[in-house]
Amino acid sequence: MSVTGTAKLWLKALTRISGLIARPVREAQGESGVVLQPYRGYGSPTEVFLIGRVFRQSRPPPETRQDNLLADLRDIGQRIARHAVPNADGTVWFYGAEEPFTTDQDGYFRIHLSPALSPPEDRLWHTMDLALEQPQAVQAQAQIFIPPANCRYVVISDIDDTIMYTGVANKLRMLWRLFVEDAESRVAFPGVGALYRALHAGASGDQQNPMLYVSRAPWGIYEVLEEFFARHGIPVGPILFLREWGVSWTSPLPRARFA
Repeated sequence: MSVTGTAKLWLKALTRISGLIARPVREAQGESGVVLQPYRGYGSPTEVFLIGRVFRQSRPPPETRQDNLLADLRDIGQRIARHAVPNADGTVWFYGAEEPFTTDQDGYFRIHLSPALSPPEDRLWHTMDLALEQPQAVQAQAQIFIPPANCRYVVISDIDDTIMYTGVANKLRMLWRLFVEDAESRVAFPGVGALYRALHAGASGDQQNPMLYVSRAPWGIYEVLEEFFARHGIPVGPILFLREWGVSWTSPLPRARFA
């Protein structure tokens, strides 16, 4: 491949990466850039579990927002400079149950509660309401998966080099496969979508067995994995990451974090 062709591919990759990484910046709910970010949760009719995070980031004036590479790079800079909000207090509500939460030193919180009312059996995903009370009022909603009574098992799967070929031992090659190669051929193992849909459906075809995914990747690629699952028709489910991205000007490397 020519130097020009390679440069164009990397520019395309940079644009795609920047758009995905910058996306959470534009979802800040608080007036001063406070973000209440819940991830997908899971559970049963009697108890549910959820992980989320609270952090603060600067927000540009609305008139300066644009959908282009330069705007994405500006937003990524804001994201790198964002700060976890430790000891933030909030409350969640879920089918008559109310539970307070407080974030840890990295801004993460965990919810483990028992619904006071029985969740409806005619749906798989249920909405949990969240409200941050301090340092400022922010509201959000999370999606909780509760499997039906006729499910038969829980599918717990690794993501790295199991569902998607990342080549985690070679970080440059991993980034190339994730963001440069064609979406249909770059990272998915052959047949993985069909296999996981079959596991989700079960032998009867309507079991809706819960899917739970784990990864050594950082929380920062959550949006990338959402796109990957959608492109390859893989049933969505809660994702548990084992590391915190830890990107900041003083801490640029991932660190161990057990969910």
